[in-house]
Amino acid sequence: MQGGGTFKVQSFDASFIISDIKAPAGRMIVQGFYGNGSTLSQTFDLPQPTVFLGTLFHPFRQYYFNSAMSALDFTGMQISALSCDTTGACGFGNNQGQFGLDNLNFSISAVPEPSTYAMLLLGLVSIAAVARRRA
Repeated sequence: MQGGGTFKVQSFDASFIISDIKAPAGRMIVQGFYGNGSTLSQTFDLPQPTVFLGTLFHPFRQYYFNSAMSALDFTGMQISALSCDTTGACGFGNNQGQFGLDNLNFSISAVPEPSTYAMLLLGLVSIAAVARRRA
């Protein structure tokens, strides 16, 4: 996030998008980044598409972050999807992990930088000095 701001994540809607109904479900990894460079991630299993009257549907479902992810302030976030094989093994190498996202629910925290407090204090001291000089 630009400007040094942070945000908290709560939930999102997602769907695994694939053209073959025989393909197994996918997996989504959401990784949050802190200002100091450390990370925290959470994995979500995405459902397999369904067929209704000969049409392939990719249902969106709502996913909630666990208490560890939703309680912390992040400066950035990365979302990746993995396609899994029939044994449940998932990987980045096959370029089949396509997904749709909607209704991202997060809150932005407006936390002033320490330099903002320093400038405010300097301004108040300057006003007090001018007022004292005039008195």
